[in-house]
Amino acid sequence: MQWLDWRWVFFVNVPIGAVVIIAGLLSLPRTAAQPGAFDLQGALYSTAGIGAIVYGLVNAAEHGWSSSVTIVALIIGFAFLIGFVYTESRAPQPITPLRLFASVSRSSAHLGRLVMVAGFMGIMFFLTQYLQEVLHYGPLETGVAYLPMTVATFAASQVTARVLVGRFSTRALLITAFSVAAAGLFWLTTLDAQTPYLALLGPFVLIGAGGGMAFLSLTTAALRGVHPDDAGAASGLVNTAQQLGGTVGLAIMVAVFGAATRGLSPSTTTFAHGMTVTVLAAAILLTVGAVLMAITQGERRTLTPAPAAPVQ
Repeated sequence: MQWLDWRWVFFVNVPIGAVVIIAGLLSLPRTAAQPGAFDLQGALYSTAGIGAIVYGLVNAAEHGWSSSVTIVALIIGFAFLIGFVYTESRAPQPITPLRLFASVSRSSAHLGRLVMVAGFMGIMFFLTQYLQEVLHYGPLETGVAYLPMTVATFAASQVTARVLVGRFSTRALLITAFSVAAAGLFWLTTLDAQTPYLALLGPFVLIGAGGGMAFLSLTTAALRGVHPDDAGAASGLVNTAQQLGGTVGLAIMVAVFGAATRGLSPSTTTFAHGMTVTVLAAAILLTVGAVLMAITQGERRTLTPAPAAPVQ
């Protein structure tokens, strides 16, 4: 893509999407249409709430947590989210049925995915800048530099699906996955402006392996026991947690980086310092995720009964 333009990367999804649509039309069975209503209010509240919170976090990175814009944006964001929960509790066909959060283990799986992706996306953002601005890699070299992490992610996901699932509990797999990824991040905190690429390979492999093991296990935990009528909403929550984790996680990491480098003169040393602090924050976040998985994933009780929603 360095020979064209960065926007071309978005065209990769066009042929993939076209193939999926055609394959779906040809192979998926037709189902009867179900009458219903779209939860527009819930969609607007959730979008506005998350958008305001992300804006507040990003603004905090540049202007600080005491900035009036930061404070107002965060207050508005949380107010919209409170309104969203209230709306979903009363909507006849909510976009996010609150009964999906009745299971402790299922709810923690969504939170765990958010935490894992938050750590991943925030660090990938700064690692890309480190490779290009500190090690002076070009866009193509930077992409190739991530291959060890990508291979580790793929290999770990395959081993988890084919070998580990069924032999070990989801709780054990998730504790291991978060711990391995956190260990890779803690290892990455040793980098500085003179760290060579080869020193990054170990952390890259651990981070990738932890992620590959975690995502499959988190999906299993998030969809276990879901009523067929709620399958669509439940799978949508998985994607929502992932997208939300990337958005909020990046905003938080940018805020941490901004706080760590505020007042320092721009240089590769300053950038490496800010990135080290940011990586440490991500490592602590994943460690908290490991503790959360240890506490909640062995829990099979539900907070309230979870009946299927009647078709309107």
